[in-house]
Amino acid sequence: MNPDSFKSEISAIFDSFTGIRVMFIVKEEDSYQLKLSKIDTNALPKIVEGFKNRLYEDVVNNDDLTIPLLSNFDDRKNALFEFDYEEYPKEFNFINNAIAIPPNSQDFYDLNNKFIDVKGIIIQLRGNNKCLSLYKHKTNLMVFEQSRKLFNMIPDSDGYLKELPTQVFRLDYNYDIVLLNDEFLIKNLTTLETTMQFHQVIEAQATVALESLKSSLLIEDLTHLEKSSKEISFSRKLAKISKHSPVLGKIDVPVIIDYVSKHTYLSTVLIISDDGTQLLVKTKESQKHFIKLLSDDYLESPLTKILYDSLAKDELKTH
Repeated sequence: MNPDSFKSEISAIFDSFTGIRVMFIVKEEDSYQLKLSKIDTNALPKIVEGFKNRLYEDVVNNDDLTIPLLSNFDDRKNALFEFDYEEYPKEFNFINNAIAIPPNSQDFYDLNNKFIDVKGIIIQLRGNNKCLSLYKHKTNLMVFEQSRKLFNMIPDSDGYLKELPTQVFRLDYNYDIVLLNDEFLIKNLTTLETTMQFHQVIEAQATVALESLKSSLLIEDLTHLEKSSKEISFSRKLAKISKHSPVLGKIDVPVIIDYVSKHTYLSTVLIISDDGTQLLVKTKESQKHFIKLLSDDYLESPLTKILYDSLAKDELKTH
């Protein structure tokens, strides 16, 4: 999905808006269930307006918006990352399945549970025959209740602060994940990593990279890379390589070896085997530069002949 089409989709939904629905992903024993919320109809327009304003700020009116692939993640701002891994966190299935729940469903959340069993909130915004789903992970700040450490009070009509006898459910207009047209866009990667076991998805994709390296015969001994792949930071780099390397599986091994041997910098940090056919990648330092090699991050300016380490680069295509 590109930014312009996504902006058009958001605008079209609100231009012909037909309704909102708020749902909960609820933990029941070892599984999760979807439950509808009961929200007063007088409050719904304000909720719609809040999310509309946020989406127009984040998307529609954001001239700097980009939508890169999540597997090519970097620290850029003003970005929603398109989820492009083969495996999905299980929560994604609930966000997707929630769309099909009929409008006349009476499967409501039991407020007597006091939101303790709620894992996440799904806000569905419908219009233009489309459903835009926003997912929010439930945090402790969403539910206010009396406790030994907190006493909630509200002013009454006489100006007295009185005890608030019930819980307060606080819904802000932030969101972590967007679902539209079967495509998931990630706004808050932290939610994926800390609440959805995203590391398992990363590890599975990193295994794909290791298998590709094994079959390529580029590395003399893979055990050192396999050991490093147990660390999530390195596993994430391997996962990125498996999907976006312009080198692995695309450039013949002899060409890569020749490139390294003649490269002003790489020839000093990467070791070539005695028979000149493979690379020896054992130390953390050599692994770091090997990943950069597979990412084609070492660039030379045609103008100045200066070598650069380019971490993030967008390919420029001419027509």
